[in-house]
Amino acid sequence: MFSFFVLLKKEIKLIRRDSKAFLLLFVLSISLVIIFGYVLRSDLHDLKIAICDENNSLHSQRLSAKIGASKLFRVINIGPSQIEASLQTDVKAVVVIPPDFTSGNKVQIICDATDPNLATTASSYLNKIISEYYNSSENEEHYTSKMLYNPTLNAGLLNIPGVISLIIMLICVMTSSVQSVKEKEFHTIETLKLTNVPKLIIYSSKLLPYFFISFIQITATLAISIILWGFPFSPENILPLIILSSIYIITCLSVGLLISVFTQNQFDAQLVSLMAMIIPTALFTGFIFPLENMPLPLQYLSTIVPSRWYYSGLLDILVRGGGIQSAWKYIFIMMLMSALLNLISIKKIKSL
Repeated sequence: MFSFFVLLKKEIKLIRRDSKAFLLLFVLSISLVIIFGYVLRSDLHDLKIAICDENNSLHSQRLSAKIGASKLFRVINIGPSQIEASLQTDVKAVVVIPPDFTSGNKVQIICDATDPNLATTASSYLNKIISEYYNSSENEEHYTSKMLYNPTLNAGLLNIPGVISLIIMLICVMTSSVQSVKEKEFHTIETLKLTNVPKLIIYSSKLLPYFFISFIQITATLAISIILWGFPFSPENILPLIILSSIYIITCLSVGLLISVFTQNQFDAQLVSLMAMIIPTALFTGFIFPLENMPLPLQYLSTIVPSRWYYSGLLDILVRGGGIQSAWKYIFIMMLMSALLNLISIKKIKSL
């Protein structure tokens, strides 16, 4: 029995000395519990909506004030010509009060239905507020609803771009970094260094094949989605999709390169890839959990996740049909990320 406690004490000391095991056992699990506690929220909170008051009477102003007083919504006022343009930003719904509102005509609620659950929930809450304004039952509707971009409320339009984002992140970050570190772990990279080929070229040549593999995966995923589920796709989307995807793949490869030069074995590369990119991609992209429901600190944290911008760009191009003119901001942000990551990687490679 004494020997058992001696061995048990030894194992506890080994675990305490192993910072990787401590990180995996405690820090990761505790972080996930805290994050999921804030992320897994089905209620609305601070959702940005717009009100287009074409009546501009005392009654319409009272309705606008009642909607604005709700803690569920963050309200802005727009004109009739700004309705569709506002829905291509971060506005999720527009309440249109018609000119003949005081004559009994119904209010119109126009929702961005790229996220069907969010659009349905927002429409339901707005219906409740409007019914309270009329002092009537929620079953008696005083509004008409219109779902833009996804009138059939097809959840696949939301999920497919998210799956593409996650697949590319897996290929470019985890797989590429692990394969690069594998050669470092088995010291075959030292043989390549003896050829006097610059280190940057060695690492870049290892990552470049994943660029083409990623494009094959994007093409295959879209083809399957179009054939099996009728995913909408227009030839006009091809060029914007190629530009956006190229920048995203380069950004992800930059992350993989950075991980490969900072880690010394495959376990470290897998752990860093999982914690630094794969989990944030699943949580903070927006296709599983709406970002609008998260607390502001987590929303700010999501801005450093490249897949958030790629996913938003895919929605604008493939679902909303906005083209390159609406996706340029996402391309610019990812270009800045890629430039910063490559700069750090190059400096680290030169110091090896």
